[in-house]
Amino acid sequence: MISPLGWWRFAGAAAAAAMLLAGYSGARLALRMCLYFLPGWRLALVDDLLLVQVFKLLPGLQALVLVYWACLGARGREGPKHAAGAEAAAFLACATLALRLAIRESDEVVGAIAVAFFVLWVAVRNQFGRSPPPFPAIEGRTRFFRVKARLSVALVDTLRTAAISAAAVTVLRVALCASSALFGSGTGVLASGLASLFDLKPLVRPATLQTCWLIHCALHATEVVATERFRFCRAGEGADVAVIGMDPLLKSMGSRDPKRGGKSMDKELAFLDACLLAEKSSNWRRALFTSAKGEHWYALTRAVHVELELLRGALVDASSRGAAAEPKTGRPVTRAALAREKTQQHRAFLTSRNIRSIAASVRDNQATFTWGTRAVTALAKACGKEDPLGVSQRHSKKPSLLDILVTMVSLHMLFASLEAQLAQASGKQSGRVPQGSRVMARVLGVNALGGETEATFTNVYAMADTLKLALYSLVKAFTADLYSLQMESIAETLSRASENSSALRDDPFTEKLPLFYPLWMEEAQLGHGTPSQHAHVLKEILLNNI
Repeated sequence: MISPLGWWRFAGAAAAAAMLLAGYSGARLALRMCLYFLPGWRLALVDDLLLVQVFKLLPGLQALVLVYWACLGARGREGPKHAAGAEAAAFLACATLALRLAIRESDEVVGAIAVAFFVLWVAVRNQFGRSPPPFPAIEGRTRFFRVKARLSVALVDTLRTAAISAAAVTVLRVALCASSALFGSGTGVLASGLASLFDLKPLVRPATLQTCWLIHCALHATEVVATERFRFCRAGEGADVAVIGMDPLLKSMGSRDPKRGGKSMDKELAFLDACLLAEKSSNWRRALFTSAKGEHWYALTRAVHVELELLRGALVDASSRGAAAEPKTGRPVTRAALAREKTQQHRAFLTSRNIRSIAASVRDNQATFTWGTRAVTALAKACGKEDPLGVSQRHSKKPSLLDILVTMVSLHMLFASLEAQLAQASGKQSGRVPQGSRVMARVLGVNALGGETEATFTNVYAMADTLKLALYSLVKAFTADLYSLQMESIAETLSRASENSSALRDDPFTEKLPLFYPLWMEEAQLGHGTPSQHAHVLKEILLNNI
């Protein structure tokens, strides 16, 4: 079986990088032929503009692509304790090798540019193997158009590289000058003048900038190939509902998260494939409902439910760290204090101490959460017509759609609390950030100010929007065969339960409908929130008010 990040897919990334170099070489040759009849001084200028050692750059560039491919594939996998540091060191070495083979500059210039590549790709974006690469926002676009869209991003990255390397070279020269002055050997610096400390011409030469742009394009092409959809299984055509590769897909979706931080790329690509199959392939949905007596359906719901529970548990744990513990006193515990403590336990507290933990939880689970939620949305919409055995409506085998609904309602309340606090904290925190820090964040391309508040707010808002669609689809699947009067009765019962759920626990009718789970489930089974809060959210979903 071909692995999503195996050698066959790496060959595609290496070929994409080589094609970029070949395209650049072709454009270079065509421009030289067009300017053949120009005067000699203009030809000299053109030679200076196009002075990039393409054939010397290719081996170092392929080595850099291989190391970055290993960094992407190693995220979320079991490995040695210092594996991330070894991959980062290999990336820095390969970047230095590629630059040394392509441009003829001093060691300090080459080292500064290599450090700039390391800062942008390893420290800021990859975060030493913890941050996932950007997956495609629009599914279905071919590799050519995705790489084409990244070319302009690579140009901006080239300017960032020039800015970071200029700062690194200046700091290095000033440090060397200060050390020479302290030890009495600064005659060389005085002879050349202090202006030589700020001589940045080698960093902005056309050959240097073009080489940096080509390297950035190759790294972007590597990300494009790594995040392409990998087809784990294929459904038959026509009346045939046989599916090839369903077991590898579900196995990759249900794989355990290793000790190393982040989700594995195999798992994220499996969730992406399941999401697109659930949304676009009716044959795959029918096979999911009917094959192996519904075992495939149970395996998929188990994988999605596990991911939802992991995200909910991570957010609750991270939020509980920010709640300040009240000092113990000799006073007796009153009923008001117990009620206040209980209310605090069901809120997501955002503080300066836990914002990074919440941001890491959202970052690691956003891809699997989004695609798993979209898959549940598509399957809930189709279960009424494409589920002849009714496996989607069974609640005896866990986890079922009801368990997913309970977890999603808990996540909805968590997201609502985090959205309100993040919106407030983002405005306050942005006003406190110095102008220099804002400029540095823009240079690095980081949408985070002092604790990743703004980036977390954007991700939580997008995840909450996806969750609302899934909640509407699940409630619609449970109430598809009910009349309008029955829907009004359910809404009225949930409205009364949102005020006092304990008064309706003895009603035998409440155990017959899945939407009445707040009336017969214990609070410990809900995961987050009280039964009254769950009933209120379900009532608002029925009334289309969330």
